[in-house]
Amino acid sequence: MRLAQTGQGIPLLWDVLDLVNGNAPLIIELKMAPGAQRRQLCESTWKILRTYDGEICVESFDPRMVRWFKRHVPGVLRGQLALRPAGVLKSNPLGALAGLGLLNFVGRPHFIAYQYGKKPLTIKLAERFCMRFAWTLRSQQDSDVAEDVNEGIIFEYYQPLPRFAQPPDEPENAPGLDDDYHF
Repeated sequence: MRLAQTGQGIPLLWDVLDLVNGNAPLIIELKMAPGAQRRQLCESTWKILRTYDGEICVESFDPRMVRWFKRHVPGVLRGQLALRPAGVLKSNPLGALAGLGLLNFVGRPHFIAYQYGKKPLTIKLAERFCMRFAWTLRSQQDSDVAEDVNEGIIFEYYQPLPRFAQPPDEPENAPGLDDDYHF
């Protein structure tokens, strides 16, 4: 398989981790997989990710994959991806339930990354218990709006402008820091 219209192949996860070499935090999205393949994908991904000497986050539209990381690697930052249920109701009933925030009890995500735009009330309620992210933003104008109501954004095709000044150095033993995960 080739990347876009080039002669370059899509890199393997090992290759990406080697290239980044711990110099940047990574968000790894796990795609949906059936039954035993789902467990195998989670296990194989973690075997690779645990070698990375940098910060990571795992996210998926499938709450069962988020749950796998909660059970087996609870210190890894995990997110539930979700979108408006109308677009997936017939083809993916599980995705429709996730899109309403009704399956967050399964994986107990640290954040919900919801499709940019209007959110159902059930998602707004679920976000009271975790961080809010918006995906996928494609312009600075959308970022300016989304950053006012979300803790984070997922973007593509542009580089958002910095929003905050460099924070002051934080004391090494500051209260409230969670040593289990960082991002």
